[in-house]
Amino acid sequence: MTYNYKGDFMQLQIRKATIQDAEQLSQLLSELVYEPSNLSALTKQLEKIAQTPHYQLTVACDGDTIAGTATGIVCWDTCGACQNFLVIENVVTAPAYRGKGVGRAIFHWLEDWARTQDCEYAILVSTHTRIDAHAFYREIGYTQECGFKKLLD
Repeated sequence: MTYNYKGDFMQLQIRKATIQDAEQLSQLLSELVYEPSNLSALTKQLEKIAQTPHYQLTVACDGDTIAGTATGIVCWDTCGACQNFLVIENVVTAPAYRGKGVGRAIFHWLEDWARTQDCEYAILVSTHTRIDAHAFYREIGYTQECGFKKLLD
């Protein structure tokens, strides 16, 4: 599934990432975690993701440049009506593209894809220090709930 987004300043192609995107993704994801990305490990993960239909590592491309990315994973719920839901992770837009609709286009693509997977809702977790990102999430319709995280040894 490919989605073309025409904004005020650019035209983006939104699609599932491929192994050919590994080097640019590695650099972009380093922006998110403030440390170098392991290109070899990322390439191996991209190979697995390519074979996993309920897992989307999405890229927004301005020509040959990756302007932003986010990961979407469909989870199969086991309680109540057992509705699927989407988990969104690793959302990052390249600094030169922030505020230009890239994040909005990525979320639109992920949410449309999630609907095709019979997802009832989408959730994400964001570090408490990412205040600008939180404002963006609220702006596009996400409500702030309570989440917890534990690092495993």
